Amino acid sequence: MLVDPNEMQSLFSKIEGFRKKVKEAGGNPVAVPVSLEDLRRVASDLLGLEIISEAVSFEADHLYSMVLRYRNKAFILIREGLPDVMTRAAFVKELSHLLFDPEDSWSTDGVGTVCAFKEHKMLEVQDEECPPKNKTVYVEQIAELSSTELLYPHELRQHHRKLLDTCQISYRKLAMQMKIPYWMAPQPYYKWYKKLEAYRPPSNECVF
Repeated sequence: MLVDPNEMQSLFSKIEGFRKKVKEAGGNPVAVPVSLEDLRRVASDLLGLEIISEAVSFEADHLYSMVLRYRNKAFILIREGLPDVMTRAAFVKELSHLLFDPEDSWSTDGVGTVCAFKEHKMLEVQDEECPPKNKTVYVEQIAELSSTELLYPHELRQHHRKLLDTCQISYRKLAMQMKIPYWMAPQPYYKWYKKLEAYRPPSNECVF
């Protein structure tokens, strides 16, 4: 994943600032599993939006969810029939778009966004430093990263790493405990993800 250091520092700061707001509102951002209602409630207050999630029926190979923004409301539409962990991940990914996307990246071209992101993911398999095709693809990457940060809190990872290294837990069991998709459990331990830790600011510098 090719990132801009300044943008990554800003993103981590916003994510941690949001998690602080969740705690201040009486939620627990390191709960196992993380409460989606806590995230929704705080995001709604911060953004001044009523955030409504709905299961909708549609056929697609690579599209699980989307978010529709209006003046006072936002609708998070999630593909009907997904496993619970995928529904949770889809909800938080779309919530991350609402929280962290710059306005100049908002798009009405859902099909184009999905196709461009799919193409980018295939290229990234060959070269993890592959630059995003456009800003829309970049914010899709950022939303995916943000959902991992919110659903798999970094405070838990050092302990989990020890359990993994001593075979006391598997990624599959970890995913089940955290109620996250299987692919999300090992992601923070990949080399490219661990490099991002250099951009995580001190907690006292985190603001939303």
